[in-house]
Amino acid sequence: FPHLANILSRSMNIKTVYPILEKFEQIETIEENENAQLPKFNKGIEISNLNFAYDSEKPILKSVNMKFESGKKYGIIGESGCGKTTLFKLLVGMLENYDGKIEYDGVELSKLNKTDIRENIAYIDQSVYIFNDSIKKNICLSQNYSQEQIDKAIDSSALRPMIENLDQGIDSIASESGKNFSGGQRQRIAIARALIHGRKILLIDEGTSSLDKENSLEIEKQLIENPELTVIMVSHHFDPEIKAKLDGVYSLT
Repeated sequence: FPHLANILSRSMNIKTVYPILEKFEQIETIEENENAQLPKFNKGIEISNLNFAYDSEKPILKSVNMKFESGKKYGIIGESGCGKTTLFKLLVGMLENYDGKIEYDGVELSKLNKTDIRENIAYIDQSVYIFNDSIKKNICLSQNYSQEQIDKAIDSSALRPMIENLDQGIDSIASESGKNFSGGQRQRIAIARALIHGRKILLIDEGTSSLDKENSLEIEKQLIENPELTVIMVSHHFDPEIKAKLDGVYSLT
């Protein structure tokens, strides 16, 4: 039954990838064919007079104006509850019904194909999903990558020391939800996953918060020095060394 085996194999791949994409499926069913493809992203993201409120609540974002140029690195600073996470959810299409404009290379977000957005943007927050399989599978998912590509993602996410300390290395098995790894280790796996899949834009919502200062600085430096990436990081506070390297820092109040 070779065909049945192939079907079962593909089904398992879908089941392992689904939880990672699940956060993007909170929006209504989308008629993908009617929406435009994400541009080559050689200009950037522009947010103009953005306002957003949950239901009839007081607006959590009010008259927000920001511009993020392609290939540059930015920080967004603000206290808890100021709307940093909400802003990121708007940028990836998880939330809609906003007032104002969110444009990618001049194309309004609402007109873009949401699947295309998911393939170009990595949203890394503190709730990283790790499934019960090898570290390698958690990074590569169902795709085949060269050893060079895997090594590059591992080094850029400061994952190398962790892997070298494990008996089975990159083939070590993660328990369900990665409970046998620390929060910082799970975040490094998530960053490696985003990098190897070629995401052009990284939205990092306190994405290095579970790391010690040394590893946090190492990863942030690697991301900042990568000319191919557009990186937007949100935090309560940026290390002065990292803040000095950013192309711009916005404040949400």
